Amino acid sequence: MSETTPTAQTTPASPRAITPGSPVWVDLGVPDLPAVQGFYTALFGWQFEDMGPDFAHYHMITNHGAHVGGAMSMQEDEQDQPAFWTVYLKTEDIEKSLTDTAAAGGNVVVPAMPMPGLGTMGVVTTPGGEGMGLWQSDGFEGFELNGAVGAPVWFEVMSFDFEADAEYYRAVWGWDPTPLSDGGEGGSEETGGEDVAYANNHPGEAASAGLCGAPRAWYPEGTPSHWRAYFIVADADAAAEQVRQLGGTVLDGPMDTPFGRLATVADPAGAFFQIAQLPAQYPAVRSASAGRHGVRGGLGQGLQPGRVGLPPPPVRAVRLPGQVRAGRGQARGAVEQFPQDVHVPQVPLVLGHHVY
Repeated sequence: MSETTPTAQTTPASPRAITPGSPVWVDLGVPDLPAVQGFYTALFGWQFEDMGPDFAHYHMITNHGAHVGGAMSMQEDEQDQPAFWTVYLKTEDIEKSLTDTAAAGGNVVVPAMPMPGLGTMGVVTTPGGEGMGLWQSDGFEGFELNGAVGAPVWFEVMSFDFEADAEYYRAVWGWDPTPLSDGGEGGSEETGGEDVAYANNHPGEAASAGLCGAPRAWYPEGTPSHWRAYFIVADADAAAEQVRQLGGTVLDGPMDTPFGRLATVADPAGAFFQIAQLPAQYPAVRSASAGRHGVRGGLGQGLQPGRVGLPPPPVRAVRLPGQVRAGRGQARGAVEQFPQDVHVPQVPLVLGHHVY
């Protein structure tokens, strides 16, 4: 790692303003939040602040003062549900985004819900089947993408209906899906003969998220489309070992890619996420630009996107301050949890290696 690679002890770069249609927030739902707080504090150095009973004991997560996301214990009638991370997109007109989602063939799970002094949130499922949150700010701008260890750095949709999702994000969120490959030279035996498509939401430096057409062969039957998030670590191998020591699970990797050394892991409650050790050849990783793009708009591509060990749960809860839940079982694409030792086979990398 180079001197400019972010560390938890260095001063992070100034965060950039998040553009509409880009991820703006993530949060964690687990059966027992106190049981996993120590895991994340030890792994990333995160701090958890309980917002109190008025906010249903929603916790704000910060990383040396910078907002990372939120977390909350599930309600009593949700205790049989799997733990999960949720990604939220920024909107400047949440009512329009919800209406446009429904018109495009998605479902509104939670309509616009004001959070006084903070903003307004909602939850939808897309035509491709993944659930996600929406956030319109009224004082609270979301997380800070500052390139520091422990900060979020990249987000992507693993979609089982790439064309439907590409059109949805284009029409509703203003994306300009920009292919990073032509889908490879044909599907491999492990992909079940399917080609792989991957696109960033915008070309070049404007990219803030990715969309992957995930072959069904990569996942157990019944897995829905889903969003996933990456967090920066200083050393992927050391972080993976620490995950194990802290009671979590390393589901895949670490593995070298053109975009760093990456792994899929799960916390002790089973909520999975990606860790990313950014490569030394990105000397400006701590700059405002690198904090924005992480690895110049293609981190997820380098991970061989299908390599995960757990599916996401159905959307049934939202975790922005003040909201306790969004109606268990309302979102489509519900899938039963399956054992953590299920391993999705390694898929040969068929995506291009474009760095912007």
